[in-house]
This record gives sequence, structure tokens and C-alpha cells, in this order.
Amino acid sequence: MRLASRPTPWLAIGEDVADALTASRPDAPPERHSDVHAALLSLVEDGPRTVVVEPAHLLPRPRAALRALSRAAAPHPVVLWTAGRGEPRVERAATALGLARARTALEVLGREARPTADPPPPPEAPRPAKRKRARSEVAFVDGCFRRLDRADDLCRYVVSSFAKVTGATRISLMLVDPSRNALFVKAARGLDAALVGRLRTPLTAGIAGRATTLGRAVAGRAAAGGARGYAGTAYVVLPLGSPARCEGVVALTDLPDDTLPRDPALRRWLRMARRAGRALAASRRIEQAEVLSATDELTGLPNRRAFERALHRELERAR
Repeated sequence: MRLASRPTPWLAIGEDVADALTASRPDAPPERHSDVHAALLSLVEDGPRTVVVEPAHLLPRPRAALRALSRAAAPHPVVLWTAGRGEPRVERAATALGLARARTALEVLGREARPTADPPPPPEAPRPAKRKRARSEVAFVDGCFRRLDRADDLCRYVVSSFAKVTGATRISLMLVDPSRNALFVKAARGLDAALVGRLRTPLTAGIAGRATTLGRAVAGRAAAGGARGYAGTAYVVLPLGSPARCEGVVALTDLPDDTLPRDPALRRWLRMARRAGRALAASRRIEQAEVLSATDELTGLPNRRAFERALHRELERAR
């Protein structure tokens, strides 16, 4: 068993460097090791000190070995012994880690009372809040794409997700009509249910039309109350999809404490809206493909596939 008190502040890995240090300081020979793992165990058990290592003992993974030695020896340095045969891989690893080199025992002994500065702290782990937001965004995208074949369900899911994330009590999801001349309300929360499917807004007028045309978020304040009785003045309108192909907007009003979101929150909401827009574009293409597959190209009337679907639907309803 090694004693906790040690006679020397050095630890040598390799016979050549150990002999050189012993010849220079016979009264305080270094602790000898021929293996990096044994040296690491000694540093952990007996405390850190200056480590002098020969390049041949660092192979085959010199960077990992030097990094582990540096952490175990801190705040003391790790010195690469360069008096013998050099190893290019070890030299590159030592240069990348900024380690000192020594060709003589005197250069090593001069570092006895000069420990290096504290090693830089490890990179900060992602904060739990950031991880939680990342998981929620992934879950939102997954929820959207699991509803691609059900456009109405997808729109309601997008509205409910924005209600949960933003805290807004009035939300309307408006889509561009096939002629791309107006927006119509496809799903809503906190609004009169009679407006869904009926309320239309020209693309050339209003905040929603401007957000759709420009393909970017619009936030601001409006007069309280109004024809629809808004409780707050803050509003945020987010485009669904990319500026090149915007599928519509999500309009958020009656926000918590009637405050506009800060830039990080607004960017997060905009990411959600863009992802929702891509899902809605895919859902509308699927819906259009289903309509075309059930329509006769010549007459425009429902074909046999449409009849079979209707028959199956009525049989299920009769059961």
C-alpha cells in the first residue's frame, strides 16, 4: 500500500525519464510507472502532481491518454519527454492540448513549484429547460405528421398545441383558399364556432393577409374590445410555412398578461408555425390526391372508387 505522503512532486511514466529524474535528484526520486492506467490510479489515490511521460507509452490513443492525465494531474502540468524517439501522433496530440515538452531533467525540475492554471471547465451541459423545449418541438412535429391523412384533425391539433405553448385564449388557424385570393378560418379556439369555415379575409387586406403575403410574423397592439370583444390588445400572427409557399396563418390574441412575447419565444413560435405549415401543405396534397383518385377525369363525376368508399362508409354507419 502506498502512503498518502509522497517524497516527490513528480510522477514518471517510462524508464528513461524516471532514470534521468533520479540521476538529477537522487534524494527525491520520482514515482515510476510503465503504464498510463497505473499512473492514473496513483494520481487518483495519492493526489495530483507533475507528470512526465514518454511518447511510446501513450500509444495507440495519445490524445485520450494525455487528456485523462491532464485532468488527473491538474492543477499540475503534464510534460512530454522528448529526449528519445519521437512519435508524430503524440506530438500532434500534445500540440492540440497545449502541453509542455522537456528534453532534459533540468527542464522538468524547473516546473516543480509551478503548477498550471486550473483546467478549463467542461462544456456546460444543456439546461433542462432547453432539453424540455427540444423534446416538445420534436413531439409537436411527430404529432403533426401522424395526422397528415386527417386535415381537420391536424388543424385542431395545431391550434391546441399553440394554446398550450403560448397561453393565448383566442386562436384562429386560417388557410389560403384554392384560388389563393382569400383566407378562411379552418379551426379556432375561444371564438364563435359559427365563424369556422365561414369567416373569410382577403389576402390584400388585414394583418392576416399581410403576414401571409410577406411570409413573416407580425406582432403588435390593437385597440381593446372591438367588434369581436377582444380582452387584450397584444396580438401575434404567424405564417404557416415558408415565405415562398405560405399555407395560411395562426393568429394569437388575448395573450397572458396582455404582453407581447420576447424574441426567443417569438422565434420558437415561428419555428412551430413553419413546421405546421409544411405538414398542412402535405396534408392538403394528400387530400387533393384522394379527391382526384375518386373522380372520373372525363366527366368529373365520382368513379367506382368513390362509390366503394361511400358504400363502405354507409355500411359501417348502419352497423
